[in-house]
Amino acid sequence: MKRIITAIVILFTTALFAQTNDTITKLDDVFISGIRSNKSTPVTTKIAYRSEIQKTSQSTEITSYLTKTPNITMSSDNGTAFGYTYFRLRGIDQTKINMTLNGAPLNDPEDQGVFFSNYPNFLDNIQSVEIQRGVGTSTNGVSSFAGSINFNTPSGIDKGGDVKLTIGSFNTSKLTASYSTGLINKMSLYLNASTYKTDGFRERSGGNGGSIFLSGGYFGDRNKLKFTAFTGHSGNEMAWSAVAESDIKVDPKTNSNSNDATDSFNQSFVQVEYNSILTEKLNLNTSVFYNRLDGSYEYKRIINDYAMNGTRNLSLSSNFYGAISNLSFKSDNDRLDFGLSANSYRRNHNYQETDYFNPTNNNYGIKRELSSYVKYNHSFDRLVVSVDLQVRHSDFDYYGDINFDKVNWNFFNPKVGMIYNVNAVTNTYFSIGKSHREPTRTKMFGDNDYLGYVIKDSVNVVNFNNVNPESVINYELGLNHRYNKLYLQANLFYMNFKNEIALIGGTTPSGVSLT
Repeated sequence: MKRIITAIVILFTTALFAQTNDTITKLDDVFISGIRSNKSTPVTTKIAYRSEIQKTSQSTEITSYLTKTPNITMSSDNGTAFGYTYFRLRGIDQTKINMTLNGAPLNDPEDQGVFFSNYPNFLDNIQSVEIQRGVGTSTNGVSSFAGSINFNTPSGIDKGGDVKLTIGSFNTSKLTASYSTGLINKMSLYLNASTYKTDGFRERSGGNGGSIFLSGGYFGDRNKLKFTAFTGHSGNEMAWSAVAESDIKVDPKTNSNSNDATDSFNQSFVQVEYNSILTEKLNLNTSVFYNRLDGSYEYKRIINDYAMNGTRNLSLSSNFYGAISNLSFKSDNDRLDFGLSANSYRRNHNYQETDYFNPTNNNYGIKRELSSYVKYNHSFDRLVVSVDLQVRHSDFDYYGDINFDKVNWNFFNPKVGMIYNVNAVTNTYFSIGKSHREPTRTKMFGDNDYLGYVIKDSVNVVNFNNVNPESVINYELGLNHRYNKLYLQANLFYMNFKNEIALIGGTTPSGVSLT
């Protein structure tokens, strides 16, 4: 299936969006320069720093803030900006958007999404965010299919703290406290603690949660060590199932999920980054990370649009760890980046059902990834030419109710482009890039939670579906102009998809839309 998207986006912002404290900018560039764009990268991008984020975030979660940037829309299960919220970039859902934290992948490798509900108050702990629309530059983790978003955390170098209390509609409240030590003997520390609760707009859609965030490190002249750690908890009443339009007209707060449908999840993340300035032109950045998830939820199982009397309890636990390294060379007219990333992921699925179906089903999946990129920019006076080449390998194996042969994918993702600097305040750019994306676990399993299930008195085995990987060729044409405090960005893009995994109507037994 092919889809063609053509649009013109014009954005006006103030110069505050591009200006920031020099020290903060230096720290950002040092630690994640390999995957972020720069003034010589021909991509459609937007960068916001902490001061601007805090002025416009209104204490909501990250999804709500992202909608303040071009081409992003959001939706919410409970009708508020807390709990389960989702966003789309250029109309494409967030499982096809690469997201990283300090360069480490955030997307769940099996389902390829990010559940920010497990990271309450994530936005308050962001030093800067870069949003690349379209294929963008090569990055770590899942494919940057519709775009990529890179978050960078604070290091505590700006001394100070605050306490914030937010009160809003539907009995929503949030309390946050943070403190930064500032630089002390080249070391610093940042701490943030937060808790929230809400009843939600819809019936039985409330939630509560909290998080603790810690970051800091040693920042020497040539060697820097930074650590980031956080843990979060969330508990929600479920409100994901679709509701008939006729029911919404009667009561907009209608929730078709059962009264006892709830969830509880804990997620923790740890990362250590090391940066070394080897020479005046050569810089090495290496990091390791670990991401842990535990939780469970319950829902009524639906077969042929009929809600069964029994419920299903699904418990999930996962371990996700990896290493990332980037070597960067810079001279007057050249920049060369070489990056390498490797990670491994295992998620356990434990089911308990009542009434009509198999009482239990336990299985787990293992997914591994290895990728590498080379990026090169060369300046010819006003013209800058860019080449970005990535190779990526991923494989998935399943251990459970049915024998399974491991699936392997190998991708080559090339990107080329150029920027022409008309003068000191105006430039124009053009780029062509291709990206591939493997299907998620549920897409391979015919949108079922596990590969086979048994119905009483008969066997109904859902066979493995060898879904082809998706690909997209992305063309970007843009103009950037700055005049005093006014910043203008105009962008024309064209995206041509192949083997697109798209909605076909109907729902899965858990109520998720079929593709």
